[in-house]
Amino acid sequence: MARKWPPTDAELDAWRQVGDPEADRFVADHFKKESMRPLMAALVRQKNVARTDLAELAIEEDEQAEASLRELLEAMAERMPGVTDEDIRIGQDLFEMYGPEILMILGCYSLPAAYSAKKGVQVLATTKFLELEPDRRLAETSQIIMDVMTEGLGEGKGGREAAERTRLIHAAIRRLLVEDPDFDTEALGVPINQEDLAATLMTFSYLVLEGLGKMNMRVTDQQAQAYIDTWRQVGCLLGIESGLLPQNVEEAEQLTRAIQNRQVAASAHGIELLSILRNALAEKTLPGLPSAMMRLFMPAGVADAMEIPRNMMWPVPDWAIHQLVRAVGTIDSVILARLGRRSLILRDVSLDLLEQVMGWQDSEKGSKERFEIPDSIDWWEQRDAEGRGKVSRILLDTAMAGPRGARAARANRKARSSG
Repeated sequence: MARKWPPTDAELDAWRQVGDPEADRFVADHFKKESMRPLMAALVRQKNVARTDLAELAIEEDEQAEASLRELLEAMAERMPGVTDEDIRIGQDLFEMYGPEILMILGCYSLPAAYSAKKGVQVLATTKFLELEPDRRLAETSQIIMDVMTEGLGEGKGGREAAERTRLIHAAIRRLLVEDPDFDTEALGVPINQEDLAATLMTFSYLVLEGLGKMNMRVTDQQAQAYIDTWRQVGCLLGIESGLLPQNVEEAEQLTRAIQNRQVAASAHGIELLSILRNALAEKTLPGLPSAMMRLFMPAGVADAMEIPRNMMWPVPDWAIHQLVRAVGTIDSVILARLGRRSLILRDVSLDLLEQVMGWQDSEKGSKERFEIPDSIDWWEQRDAEGRGKVSRILLDTAMAGPRGARAARANRKARSSG
């Protein structure tokens, strides 16, 4: 029998009333409601769920909670679709090739797309997470992608641990909000429901591929399929039902469009959260660049509705940035890639933005393990190689230092080079 795809509106409506029964049951059986925030804090602090001191927060401090957790984690792994090691390697190679650009897409496309979903964004607005610590949201979301695409999803690997941890955090949030009188489950659906989970998975998978395409970055059909396969595995670990997991790139696009057609609409909360994100990014990179990149990725009507500013003239008009990004993408992935080289500007702006986002953990706010990028990643290991960033660093430092900040910019570069 042919697979029925994509899900119909009626089916997606039904999925909005479904959370994650297994994880929800585990949390409800072993933890009081007042333990939800300490539970989330414990999960955030520890990368490995099995090492998290969950028993101390359980209703009864015995081995029952730990045993139930092991059963839940084993059940999650058993449902993972069969993906070969070669498929995973191809997906990881794509991240090796375009990692900084993919992380830029996360901040300038994936997260903005999530905030443009009128119903799903209400959970983020209610938890106030991004509003209180936008840098932390960016860093921790980037870490999940990093763990999945570098360490993989095998037992004990960082990618699987990130998914396991995220699934339990989602269950804790649902427990908090499902009984919250300010959260309208009848109109919005269950908090972090199946449709919203599938939509989020598409922002990390299909929208990344689409974003690379909009930057004229060359991605082969085999690489795109491997990337979708990898994130389909993540979807299983996150508790997404198989009926909402696309099997190929075409199905991923169809699911993305089906959910977008239903859910994309501007809201006061979404506009506010996107403004906070945009301002956080603007403090870390060239003026006007985050807004211009968001407008490169997002449909014009959605960008207008979400009140993303247009840069028509100063400092650089959007159209000029878009043309430059596409030109650099073509040069990088078609011409220079054959010579084993990359151009400076887009790659280095992406790296500088990543390094700036990582800086939140040097402040007093940092309570999670430090953001980690394996040295085995070539673009990270070679970031300070001779000749790197002479263009983008000067532009970035001068822009951040202000109109009369050339002296300060030179001092910053000198301090970095001597350190």
